[in-house]
Amino acid sequence: EFDHASGLLEEAVRLAEAADDRECLATSLNDLGLAVKGCGDAERATALLERALMLFRHMGNQAQAARALNNLGVNLLYGGDPARAQPMFAEALRVHRALGDRPGTAATLNNLAQVAQAADEAESAFALYLESYAVAREASVYPYAAIARENAAALARERGDLRFADEAYRESLDLNL
Repeated sequence: EFDHASGLLEEAVRLAEAADDRECLATSLNDLGLAVKGCGDAERATALLERALMLFRHMGNQAQAARALNNLGVNLLYGGDPARAQPMFAEALRVHRALGDRPGTAATLNNLAQVAQAADEAESAFALYLESYAVAREASVYPYAAIARENAAALARERGDLRFADEAYRESLDLNL
C-alpha cells in the first residue's frame, strides 16, 4: 500500500518539478515523506519532509509549513528521537495557534504530550492530552478528541487512576462511534 503510494507520489514530484510548480512540489514531497516513512525508511522520509518544509517556508505558506513540521516531528518521534521532535512540534503549535487552526493545534498538542511522555514527564503529558482533547472537542474534531482522550486514559491507567481511565476510554469509544 505505501509502496504503491510512494510510486505515485514520486511521479507527482517529477511532474511538479518539470512544471516548476513549487506548491505542488512541496505538497508532493510532504506526502511522499509520509509514504516513505510508512515503508520504513525514516532517514529518507526526514530528508523529504525537510525539503517540503523549506519550500513551504520559502513560499510563505505558514499553514503547510506547520503541517510539514508536525509530520517531521512525528517521523522523528516514532524514529526514537523525541528530543529532535519537540522543537518541531513547538514551532508547529505556535503557527497553528497564530492561524487559529484548532484541528492543527489539537493534533500538535497531542504530539507534544507524546514527547513529554517519552521523557517521563507524566504530569506535563497528561495536561497536554487534556488540552488537546479540549481544543479538539471545542472544534468538533471528534477523531482528534478521541485520540487525545484515549492517550490520557492510557496514561491515567499507567499512573493507577483507574476511575479516570475507565471513564476516558468509554468517552473515547463514544467519540469514535
